[in-house]
Amino acid sequence: MFSWRAVLTLFFAGGIIALTRLAGGVEPAQAQTPEEMFERLNSKKQRTRSFSAQRQMQRFRQLVDKKHRTRGLARQDRNELLDIVVDQNLPTLDLEILFEFASADISAASFGQLKKLATVLKRPEFAGSKFMLLGHTDSKGSENYNLTLSQRRADAVQFFLRNVPGIGAGRFFTVGYGAEKPKNSQDTTAAENRRVQVINLADF
Repeated sequence: MFSWRAVLTLFFAGGIIALTRLAGGVEPAQAQTPEEMFERLNSKKQRTRSFSAQRQMQRFRQLVDKKHRTRGLARQDRNELLDIVVDQNLPTLDLEILFEFASADISAASFGQLKKLATVLKRPEFAGSKFMLLGHTDSKGSENYNLTLSQRRADAVQFFLRNVPGIGAGRFFTVGYGAEKPKNSQDTTAAENRRVQVINLADF
């Protein structure tokens, strides 16, 4: 029987990570260092405070508020969130946090990656930063089932991170995308599609 005590016990196990573009193609999983993870999440671009950018920021906050009120977002809303992330070039880390099939239980092989990520998020450069966690599934199962499962997977990573001393709660916003955004679009049932993306909302 799965328990969070077992998860925390396995927190120091090894793992793998892959960095890809938000909606990019498949890349082989590579062992990344915490410094590489830091650079990916901290690669801020100079964003002009144009009227368009301000409108997107306002819309982003509206969608976040809607998610909190309704506990879910329509497909159009979810796509709009990703469009804003891409348009604003927000720092994005694609974590190959693998999950057991049809489960929100994190694979033991991925706990080491969460330890690395936790170490990075505790750095002073991220003090006060908030992060969006996007959960994904493979294409097995119904659309509604996968949406629920992907939300549970994002929530599982959030639970894991916010209980690490030095990180704290209230810094994460989670959204489930089901099988809508596969990492491996040629094999939507592949294990690498069961993952979580981390987006640094930075000053946005």
